[in-house]
Amino acid sequence: MDTGNCKHCGAHHGLHHYQTMQCPVGGREASVGQRQEWMTQTFAPEVNKYDELRSALAQKDELIATLVAELTWAWESGTMQFVEPPAAEDAEFDVCRSCGKPEYKHDPKCRAIKHKADVAALLKKLKQ
Repeated sequence: MDTGNCKHCGAHHGLHHYQTMQCPVGGREASVGQRQEWMTQTFAPEVNKYDELRSALAQKDELIATLVAELTWAWESGTMQFVEPPAAEDAEFDVCRSCGKPEYKHDPKCRAIKHKADVAALLKKLKQ
């Protein structure tokens, strides 16, 4: 249930019509003995900068969870491992653990390439 003040009339949630959620005229209750009048607008909670920040943080948390899931998949499937790189003079082409081909002849349908692109896209979103 929404609580707080309405962005249309400024009145608290509880002052709106109980069935239609219409705003009270003037943003307040009618005086004793007078009939309450209602506007055509309905209750909409005010959004402040803190609500916007909470929403942005929630989106970042979702992106981080997705990134962790992608990296976990890569680690568990063996497409990602931490290896000390060879010395420059002994360097051979790195071989992909997914398709088994050197990186310069990588299979375009390889899951590791798609995974790298997915992780790069997630990191780019996180930096925004």
